[in-house]
Amino acid sequence: MERVMQESQGVITVVQEHRFQLRMQDGRHRRFELAHDAPLGWEELHVLQRRACAVAVRHDAAPGGTRIDVAHAVMLLD
Repeated sequence: MERVMQESQGVITVVQEHRFQLRMQDGRHRRFELAHDAPLGWEELHVLQRRACAVAVRHDAAPGGTRIDVAHAVMLLD
């Protein structure tokens, strides 16, 4: 079965190692885990969190139906 990549936008509110939480524009929160092939690490996530930068997260659902999606890219929004 082919995975469908999705995108969520918001502000990173929590970073814990390779996991983070995004407060989306509608006020809901979504949790992510960085993919092994993600082009950034937890250090960059901390910077984005501290600066309260608006970001877009490209992600797909985690295997096994967990509540944490897999983030493949985190991009700064203008």
